[in-house]
Amino acid sequence: MITVAQLGEEIGADPKVVRKWVKEGLPVAKKRPISFDRESAIQWLLDNQKIAKLEVERILLTRDEVAREFKVHLRTVASWLKEADFPGRAGDRGKPSGYFPVNAIRNWLADRGPEYEDSEINRKIKAERFRKIKLENDRQAGQLIERLAVEHWIAEAMAIQKQALVQLQNELIGALPSTLNKKQKSQLRKQIENGIHKALQAMADRYQEEAEE
Repeated sequence: MITVAQLGEEIGADPKVVRKWVKEGLPVAKKRPISFDRESAIQWLLDNQKIAKLEVERILLTRDEVAREFKVHLRTVASWLKEADFPGRAGDRGKPSGYFPVNAIRNWLADRGPEYEDSEINRKIKAERFRKIKLENDRQAGQLIERLAVEHWIAEAMAIQKQALVQLQNELIGALPSTLNKKQKSQLRKQIENGIHKALQAMADRYQEEAEE
């Protein structure tokens, strides 16, 4: 539906004249506030010779319709509405009461040249680039989480095995024959400790290799 002012603007008539025609029979779709079904109103005006035959301009009523018609995002329509010379007007929020003449908007875009018309394409390219960057970040984040889990598992395994080896070391030292003198016991203890240390180092090196593969 269109308002008195919108109908008057389209046909070049003063709103007072439009209201006068209402009294003469111009069909009204809604009385308060007065609004018209555009096609019915135009047809009545033509039939009653109030206006000359004109090229019927398609009028869209909502931002959604404009976005679909021109294949742009709603944000683009919102930016157009901020332009002082944009030929369309937004209606009341949540109501199909906007005024967006298709041909006039198409001409308005053409006057701005290809760079302006392609601005939506540029936005789509940027959005696609952002999507790819996000996917790559998510993939890397997944790898980081996996690596952290592996490192945590390695640390736990190393702790368990170190504890077992230290316990084995104590048992071996405790099992040394009592006939050995102090020097012999000291030498054997160092050999056991060195053996345990080498075993732990070998395990650590192996786990590091597994983590880096």
